[in-house]
Amino acid sequence: MDPVVSVIMPVYEDWEYVDEALTSLFNQTFPHWECIVIDDGSRGTDVERFIEKYKNDTRIRFEKRLHQGLPAARNAGILLARGKYLQFLDADDKLENEKLERQIQFLETSPELDIIYGDVKYFGDKRKNGPKEVTSVLNSNILLKTLVHGNIAPVNCFLMRRLLTERGLLFDEVLPSYEDWDFWLRAARMNARFFYLKETFASSCVRLRKGSMICDKKNMLKGRIEVRKKINAEVESQQLLVTNRTLMILDCMRLIKAHVAPVAVLQ
Repeated sequence: MDPVVSVIMPVYEDWEYVDEALTSLFNQTFPHWECIVIDDGSRGTDVERFIEKYKNDTRIRFEKRLHQGLPAARNAGILLARGKYLQFLDADDKLENEKLERQIQFLETSPELDIIYGDVKYFGDKRKNGPKEVTSVLNSNILLKTLVHGNIAPVNCFLMRRLLTERGLLFDEVLPSYEDWDFWLRAARMNARFFYLKETFASSCVRLRKGSMICDKKNMLKGRIEVRKKINAEVESQQLLVTNRTLMILDCMRLIKAHVAPVAVLQ
């Protein structure tokens, strides 16, 4: 029997957190999952330890590849997935126990929807720990407008039908960051139907730690500007283009303030 949901977990030198991430899957109230662990060219002996520890668990699939970056690793997982649904889970993050069950149950009874997402809780940094509301979009007519303003939630918050990726939706492997924001923007332009579901014990848990991508302000700003350049090239609405161009200028100013040489943003 094929799994109902494929959980895609890219790993690059973050093996000390993988057991914790997998434990959050073992504790799920929904049992019909597989986890595709993509080793993105890690070095050292942690990979061998992982393979030995989980070699008898058929739910865990392991794929080793040369280092090509996070978006490429996620795409590799998508192409290997067997589940009807896709859940992304970064190696240093976790899912609350009922996330898969609640969101899959909702999509199973809502065939008109393609993507569902819930809340996020941050941990690992005492100054910022705890729940944070994501942007709830319940009206598909304002979805693209909302996404042009910015990303609506961390990638782990979402659960989606794999059918969208079979229509060509993959992560942009060139972007330095915010590849997930770009992913959801392109899903919206494909007329994918999103829904925000607020459920207890069904949040995504995102770790804040020194060295993580989310804490690299300069790289995140570079990614935001690159995504905004793509919006300029792909979105047809003049109103959205004006909004995006204004926000791109503000992002460029933030990049300059961060003492980073600005990329060419006005091409």
